[in-house]
Amino acid sequence: MTGKVRRGKDGQGPVACNTRVGWVLSGSTDCGFLEAQMNLATSHTLRVETKTVQEDKQDALNKFWNLESLEICEEDESVRDRLLESARFRDGRYEVKLPWKDYHEPLTDNFQLAKKRLSSLLHRLKPDPETAEEYDRIIREQIHAGITEEVDGTAEGTAGMDRIHYLPHHPIVKREKTTTKVRVVYDASVSSHGPSLNS
Repeated sequence: MTGKVRRGKDGQGPVACNTRVGWVLSGSTDCGFLEAQMNLATSHTLRVETKTVQEDKQDALNKFWNLESLEICEEDESVRDRLLESARFRDGRYEVKLPWKDYHEPLTDNFQLAKKRLSSLLHRLKPDPETAEEYDRIIREQIHAGITEEVDGTAEGTAGMDRIHYLPHHPIVKREKTTTKVRVVYDASVSSHGPSLNS
């Protein structure tokens, strides 16, 4: 906070506070174009031009509502409907299918890329047996829980048609933590001459 604050007349309406990243708008407002008094529950960083306080307030509020208003289009509803239709409760947890784009490039075969990343990871973990052991334990727990599955070398070349795609992974190590010092991160943004799973 920089200490600069702008308020409406008689302290009414929202308050704009200047921060190092821009103006933050918060508080309640009662505007003529809105039928009921509203409470701004969300703050948004805005750049407010130098104008009168009333113009600042009106412009900032218009920008806020333009940025915060979400319109649900038919495409969004169909994605939501498909997710709800695919939702299943199995073994004490909910599962949903991945929300594939209707028209997307097929995933490329990234088996060799994932294999190279695994080889590099094993090489990096070799000098640190404690982290390697913890990482191995986490991976085995995930295999046992059905979160991941072990891949043998024969699954190569089936991407695209069967939507088989391999997720390279790596550890995030935070030694200062008292509980989880090692965490597995799966890289869905990796691509091999084509789209990634994220895209």
